[in-house]
Amino acid sequence: NMDSTELPEGVRDAIASFHHFSGVIFFIINLLVCLLIIVDVDSRGKYYRKYLFTLQASSTVLDIFCNVYAPIIQVNCRALYSDSLVAKHINIVAFITIEIFLFVEVANTYFYCVYYRRNVSL
Repeated sequence: NMDSTELPEGVRDAIASFHHFSGVIFFIINLLVCLLIIVDVDSRGKYYRKYLFTLQASSTVLDIFCNVYAPIIQVNCRALYSDSLVAKHINIVAFITIEIFLFVEVANTYFYCVYYRRNVSL
């Protein structure tokens, strides 16, 4: 139907597949960065690594949650929805609330890293 703003099912499936595939790739990269932070043996950054690891871990949790919920935004009709299995158990208001909380956690840990880095010379 030409009057519909809904994407064809094949296009929606392709977008969701790409979203999940890129999520897996970034999850692997995040894990490698966490591993690099853990195994680094430079004694000068021992305490700073604790902040870096917390930042990387909280960012990874936020990425996982967003990728599993897989929100789809349709700007042209002001719609935000998800077809994932998680969306059947968590409504969109709860998702946005959790996402904001996780984002604030990531921002907090980022500022802890900046504060520590500016006030302590490594």
